[in-house]
Amino acid sequence: MQNLAAIIIYNAIVLITFSIFLILNKKRYNIPANKFLGMVIISISLVILEFGISEYRLFPSIYMLGSVIGFIGFPLLYFYVHTYLRNKYQYNRIHIWHLTLFIIQLILWYIFIFKLEPSEKENFMASGRLHSGFYMLQRNIAVFLMIIVYTFFMIKDIRNYHIHALEEYSYLNRNTKRWFYFFISSLCILPFSLTVVIMMINKNEIVFISIIFIVIAFVIMLTVLLRPEIYRGLGVIAPIQLSKRKAKSQALSDIHKRDLFKKLEQHIVAKSPYLNPKLTLRDLAEALKTNANYLSQSINGISEKSFFDYINKYRVEHAKLLLSQPKLITNYTIESIAYESGFNSKSSFYVAFNKFCGMRPSEYLKTIHSSS
Repeated sequence: MQNLAAIIIYNAIVLITFSIFLILNKKRYNIPANKFLGMVIISISLVILEFGISEYRLFPSIYMLGSVIGFIGFPLLYFYVHTYLRNKYQYNRIHIWHLTLFIIQLILWYIFIFKLEPSEKENFMASGRLHSGFYMLQRNIAVFLMIIVYTFFMIKDIRNYHIHALEEYSYLNRNTKRWFYFFISSLCILPFSLTVVIMMINKNEIVFISIIFIVIAFVIMLTVLLRPEIYRGLGVIAPIQLSKRKAKSQALSDIHKRDLFKKLEQHIVAKSPYLNPKLTLRDLAEALKTNANYLSQSINGISEKSFFDYINKYRVEHAKLLLSQPKLITNYTIESIAYESGFNSKSSFYVAFNKFCGMRPSEYLKTIHSSS
């Protein structure tokens, strides 16, 4: 068992080294969110390290300190998500409150664990049993509450970001979005599952739990290396900083909305800006010499669509026009037509086409051929 513990300690040190590199390597990974991701991995690694050390019955004074360090992991994960979605971190004094649960657990650990007699600690470590009673009960309850609260915060943050992004951007990297959601979901679900397992077992399976934590940490590391778009902070849709538009205080009248929308439609017909795969609301607002907030209100109010759907509908119509030309079909693939129409990926094109036409592009081609 101690051989496994040695491997655990070694892997924990490797992960800490990787995390430090992650945080300090400004040349390649200099975005604020990565610093929080590095700290998340360090917190997991310290928990693993304490597990491994306790198997050797070394340093009784830090017995079960790893369970306290874990309480800083979820706040760090939340700030990773929060910062990742905005590509910036702005300190606020209210952020200090996120350390509350960690500080409470640290105080309780000091009272119930640290102040135990060394012989009593060694007996716990030798028997392989968790310290029972009030301390473990409150800790398990605190873990559940922490996971629920921070999962709610992250889901709310992602939803708000997605809603705002649809009003600002006309393109969507679906692969990045899927990987990002999978990445965050895994980090939320796994600690919850491990807590349930720990509560159900009678013995303190320190080594095996540590191995699971190592797998989690290495999955994070491999995700970072294999899916660089997640790691580089591209965000779910694009590297943006959400605009702080106040629709209520800057509300447009219906007449102004219609006038601005008419001006927008004329610009769309004349310039075909939707063919730019990275078109943004701000780009159109600058072209029309207006405010992004006013333009957004005009699009939402008159077309009853988000900016994302409004632009993609034009792209789909352009694609339908290209698909209906026999000469183009013989020389271009459907994927090529998607890019020619302003979509940045084949998957985005298929989703938009099905949404506005009720069928796939290949089915649309068949209907054209059958009618002709």
